[in-house]
Amino acid sequence: MATVGRGDIRTALQGAGCQLLEHLQVVLPQIMMVRSSGILLQGPCHPGEKVPRPVQHAQGLARYFREEIKRGRLAMSSPDTYAHAFLGSLSHYVFCETLFNYRPAAPRAYVRTVVDAIVKATAVPGASGRGRKGKRVVR
Repeated sequence: MATVGRGDIRTALQGAGCQLLEHLQVVLPQIMMVRSSGILLQGPCHPGEKVPRPVQHAQGLARYFREEIKRGRLAMSSPDTYAHAFLGSLSHYVFCETLFNYRPAAPRAYVRTVVDAIVKATAVPGASGRGRKGKRVVR
């Protein structure tokens, strides 16, 4: 994510989460249809890729978490697990929406709630999660 170390973590995660949710709302039903026809989807879907896209998304999010941890803006013991949990919750939302027409909340509200849970669970006491914006060094 381009906002590492600056800006509001909550805002960055909500933006990324909403984009991913919109993407999943298109892609997951298509994958479910292909799989229902008996076609197995294994490995990367795009030529030249070594890692499947969902794994790339999880790895990218975990990198973002690690960078924010290095900057003292987040505290978590397993960035990979948090990334997987975040993406898994979005996937499950789309799964339930697609199969059962069930939405526990509107998409943006759902993403906001998931992000709030992650940010609250990983917040560093005394850190704002807003980067250095607003802090001035006087010499």
